Amino acid sequence: MNESSSWTYLVPSGASSVNWKNPGFSTAGWSNGLASIGYGDGDDQSVVAAGTMSVYMRQTFTIADTSKIEEALLHVDYDDAFVAYLNGVEIARSNIGTVGVQPLFNDPAAGFHEGLLYQGMTPESFPLNKALLSTLLVNGTNVLAVEVHNESAGSSDFTALATFCVGVDDPLVHYQSLPTWFVAPLNFTSSNLPIVVINTLSQIIQDDPKITCDMGIIYNGTGIRNYMTDPFNDYNGKIGIEIRGSSSQMFPKKSYGVETRDALGFSNNVSLLGMPAENDWILYAPYTDKTLMRDVMVYQFGNDCGHYAPRTRFVELVINGEYMGVYVLEEKIKIDNGRVDIASLNPGDTLGDELTGGYILKIDKFTGGSDYFLSTYFSPTGSQIPFLYHDPEGIELHPLQQNYIQGFMQDFEDALFGPSYTDPLIGYRGYIHAGSFIDYFLANEFSRNVDGYRLSTYFYKDKNSNDSLLHIGPLWDFNLALGNADYCDGGLTTGWAYEFDLVCGGDGYQIPRWWYRLLEDTVFVNELKCRYLDLRSGVLSDAYLINQIDSMANVLDESQQRNYLKWPILGTYVWPNNYVGNSFQEEIDFLKNWVIQRMTWLDANMPGACPNLGFVDQQAFEFSIYPNPASDQLQIVLQHPAKKLSLFSISGELILEEKVHAQQMQIDVSGLSNGIYFVVVQGDDAVSTLRFSVGR
Repeated sequence: MNESSSWTYLVPSGASSVNWKNPGFSTAGWSNGLASIGYGDGDDQSVVAAGTMSVYMRQTFTIADTSKIEEALLHVDYDDAFVAYLNGVEIARSNIGTVGVQPLFNDPAAGFHEGLLYQGMTPESFPLNKALLSTLLVNGTNVLAVEVHNESAGSSDFTALATFCVGVDDPLVHYQSLPTWFVAPLNFTSSNLPIVVINTLSQIIQDDPKITCDMGIIYNGTGIRNYMTDPFNDYNGKIGIEIRGSSSQMFPKKSYGVETRDALGFSNNVSLLGMPAENDWILYAPYTDKTLMRDVMVYQFGNDCGHYAPRTRFVELVINGEYMGVYVLEEKIKIDNGRVDIASLNPGDTLGDELTGGYILKIDKFTGGSDYFLSTYFSPTGSQIPFLYHDPEGIELHPLQQNYIQGFMQDFEDALFGPSYTDPLIGYRGYIHAGSFIDYFLANEFSRNVDGYRLSTYFYKDKNSNDSLLHIGPLWDFNLALGNADYCDGGLTTGWAYEFDLVCGGDGYQIPRWWYRLLEDTVFVNELKCRYLDLRSGVLSDAYLINQIDSMANVLDESQQRNYLKWPILGTYVWPNNYVGNSFQEEIDFLKNWVIQRMTWLDANMPGACPNLGFVDQQAFEFSIYPNPASDQLQIVLQHPAKKLSLFSISGELILEEKVHAQQMQIDVSGLSNGIYFVVVQGDDAVSTLRFSVGR
């Protein structure tokens, strides 16, 4: 059946028979018309009244010989949710309810989902393999039934269209012409990237709960090609899988949450593609980001700065035999030795040091019904900021644990907004790891992240015996950053992301006033400037950033071609693209040009001053220091003889002074507070200086 096929349809005004989707049901009194069915706003052939909450659609078709059907593709273009049935059995759904539970006629969609066909894109496809079809199709008359639901009766648009295309292994058998927009499934055989293969065992992947199915990963090593016919040599076992994401669920290319499981269905820690063993993973679907790399790029910045950020691997994904495109396998943020490495918090940890950590909180949307508590301080536009429990979740915490972390956050904010907020002991520095806040600020500002600070913003607290300070991070969700958003100045290379509220407030997700207050502290601002200059000569240098983009583009050059055959969106606006390139290379060129312009603006506008303490660097003594940032020991390597080595704080306080006794020296910095410091090397008539930071 194609888009010119006639449907029998009903706009239900009350509860209908649950059998409406089954063969043999009488549709007497139903209407007849062509799909798409909707509000008649230019993309509908059959019009229903505004305020429609749902439409039931049925179509009969005849199969002469089911044994010749190899596969089928159900395509559905919908606004805003649907459930599809073949001969009364559910075969696909999106954005509504629980698999196997038939929605009520007036159940709303779980959120907005825009139709794709009128935008020049291909409707979402849902493959059915031969094994499943053999249990559903019959020789003779079959029934496809689809119910499409609106987000609300007040919604301004509604669209319902479905097609059912079958692959036949006999060239003499022909049913109907394919839809004009139909793209044949890609014959995917091999890749330079690892290949992830998932078999759902005829189940539908849904948005919670996870279904148990099979996954295999083919990876033969660096530089060795991977073939679909190769054995599963990196992983071969059970997983739980569900659709994940919030606004991204409206895109046809879905992201998935994956849990590796053992044969009995329990979570099982394993290493995937060389990443540390764990059981919680993300298969992230870059869609609106047509470079496919923005998230990966910023996570790498976090790791380069010495903080934990999710590790990533580009892969190509196949589900139930259907090629799904380029994905990013990445680590889910959680407490674990290989991830956010803080102490685990057990329900019984309610006393003393055990109560003080570990907690991961976040500022984010309430997707999934997360528990939260509210800040008593308001955003610049007057909104209260919610702090969501992430790991452990709120339901897992003892009331005493909730009271502790709420009290800690209250004390931090009281200190930050109090009259002595710059005092190193009783001010905000007694509560937060200033270095992590500086690097988090730089990540969101160099990427000009339109969602920065107000969404996907994580912070964590360890037990006091390990680390008493609040760290911000890990970094998460930068697909709308780096010039990829057309709202709220997201595409500009100028201006500050932390001032989002002043530019575009009122969408319900606001930025804490933390950043305004921190930037009033001269010491913080000067440390920010020093850190920026250090990074600008390294991982934020133009050369490093451009090389990083080019390197990833080179790795993706082959696979992106298949990805955009599967998802032909190059040259097409996908919300919220600020720029629409006609090719992958044009998207890459835009990203590189945007980054260079952004860094130029930051060079001219980064606040603060990085003092040189009055020393003039005459390059008399070439020396290097590492690691930077340092946590315990700082290594100093001199290229020429020198006499004296000194260590100063950013305020000019002399911390250490000693004679140079070797060309390689080691300084213990474990007792120093986090921040910016200077190593000064002196000879008879010249001085050389280098900055470094202490961060833990």
